[in-house]
Amino acid sequence: MRYLPKLGIKRSQGWGLNGLTHDELETIHNASLRIFQDVGIRVDDCPEALEIFAAGGCRVERHKDHGIVKIPAYVVEDCIGWAPATTTWKGRHESGDYIMEPRRSSYATFGEMIHIIDPKTRELRTTTMKDSGDIARLCDAMPECGIVQRPVASMDMPMGTQPIYNAVSLFENTSKHVLIGPMTKKNFDYIARMAFAHVGGKEKFADRPMFSTIVCPTSPLRLEKDCAEMIIATARLEGCGLLTGPVPLSGASTPVTLAGAIVCANCECLAGLILAQLTRKGTPTFYSQVGTIMDMRLMTSPYGAPEMPLMSSAIVQLAHHYKLPSHCTGIHSDSKCLDAQMGYESAIGATTMALSGANIINGLGSLELGLTFDYAKFMMDIECARSVRMINEGVNIDEYEVAEEVIHAVKPGGQFLAQRHTFDNMKRQSGSPLFCRRTRRAWEELPMSDIVDRAYAAANEILENHEPTPVSDDVKAEVAEIVAEYEAEREK
Repeated sequence: MRYLPKLGIKRSQGWGLNGLTHDELETIHNASLRIFQDVGIRVDDCPEALEIFAAGGCRVERHKDHGIVKIPAYVVEDCIGWAPATTTWKGRHESGDYIMEPRRSSYATFGEMIHIIDPKTRELRTTTMKDSGDIARLCDAMPECGIVQRPVASMDMPMGTQPIYNAVSLFENTSKHVLIGPMTKKNFDYIARMAFAHVGGKEKFADRPMFSTIVCPTSPLRLEKDCAEMIIATARLEGCGLLTGPVPLSGASTPVTLAGAIVCANCECLAGLILAQLTRKGTPTFYSQVGTIMDMRLMTSPYGAPEMPLMSSAIVQLAHHYKLPSHCTGIHSDSKCLDAQMGYESAIGATTMALSGANIINGLGSLELGLTFDYAKFMMDIECARSVRMINEGVNIDEYEVAEEVIHAVKPGGQFLAQRHTFDNMKRQSGSPLFCRRTRRAWEELPMSDIVDRAYAAANEILENHEPTPVSDDVKAEVAEIVAEYEAEREK
């Protein structure tokens, strides 16, 4: 049987989710423009940021320890247009580069978690610098992780210095692009110097900008001093990217209605982007939010609540509307252990965000409202991500895939196992090294019948065997000198 190719056939190009209409997105955008113009953004104790806003055409009301910045609509829309829609987020080595473009989804850990379930003892404990490096190595081994977001705090180091030690462990244990929150301008400067050492000098950083800065505008509508200073410093470092990720809590720091919370989050995301673009046009900028509701009964901020993927999905759709790369929460659970609640919450979030087209979906391994990392959950989340990706890709409909000729050949009552078509395509079917599809008897005979045991074993095998692209002894020595200088300055 022979077919002539069809011309002009419309193809699905995978399955997706469009929760908000164009008119609804425009409603959010127009409300945000009015808030920028009439209410403004508060900038705390950062005269340089106020000067940059004023020079860019904004109206600045100066007070003793802060300023209120009113931003005209044309400035907002110009700055959105200056931010690149696509970019390659480069790592320490080219093998870790990740192309960020519309509808290309990848996964990352949440950060900065402060507890961990130890993969050997399975006891809850505080996170360390070694944990940061180990989890980075795990992410480095997983193709589902396009970048590495700082996963846990180096809690064994003095308060305030943790970003420095996070950077040391992350840069050494992955060749992928790193997202890290410096917390202060001083920490940013030292982290940048460590990155220069890894790429061969400051002059080469623009060609291989191996890290991006995470900042968190404060809800509602506020850029604090450290946040504003880090945005400016990031934008001035050519090539360095910026993630503006506010943490709006519906009912506490934003209106209780989700639409109101989304408008606030949109303004806060764009406030960081605008300051970055007015500092340096073309600064690569992630559009992000990591917010949820404030549960009024328990006074907690649950990341497994259904409102979280709803808010994040809306932010992703706004990112598409603005032609910006997106980063959102999406594979979290509020459970404290690896139970059914964990499975349901993580799967709902991961599926919603992938179908929404988020570029980076964070939360791998995250339990307990984003406070605790668990290796077994990480491995299960990776399996979930693989299944979600297959769903995302949809069903390819063409003459070959429809297999009409094979059906004609087999005829009613026949079988397809011996067909060449089956042999050629059987490896395309899904398969899981972790989730069990065996019969009950075969499952009972497994050395580890419990999926939790298998997940910890899989994680431990990677930790024991995976080696990222090595860092030279000279670079390690230079980084050690930078850290020593940082410590000496801190002790003065």
